[in-house]
Amino acid sequence: MTAITATVQWSEAEPPVEVSTRHELDQALHQVAARCTPGHPIIVAIYAHGYQVGIGIGLHESFVSIKRPEPDAPESCFITVGGSPAKRGVVFFFLDTRHTEIPRHNLIPTSQAREVVREFFETGRRSTSVKWEQLR
Repeated sequence: MTAITATVQWSEAEPPVEVSTRHELDQALHQVAARCTPGHPIIVAIYAHGYQVGIGIGLHESFVSIKRPEPDAPESCFITVGGSPAKRGVVFFFLDTRHTEIPRHNLIPTSQAREVVREFFETGRRSTSVKWEQLR
């Protein structure tokens, strides 16, 4: 079995962390969550299997986005779809600095988002346990 290696980045100012197990991934995300405040949730970027996976950390609701580094690749970017029809968004800070508004209809429970990320980390495939929409 080939070892899985991923890079977890949560800040532009601090170096990313390499993880190779599900437990190490969980620990890295837990450390980021401990740094968040209610007014400053963070989008963490995880680089694995040739993709950038984003997850919002620091609120009860989150999202997962999966995109290829090449913008013209087919099916290059997907984001989760939750149950809220609301248009108003929730603000996260990509890599702890860049103000990024995520529409409410893309939010799912944080526990579910973490499981989706774990599944991608282990398989390299989008989870079938959530709905996805393609971003253009």
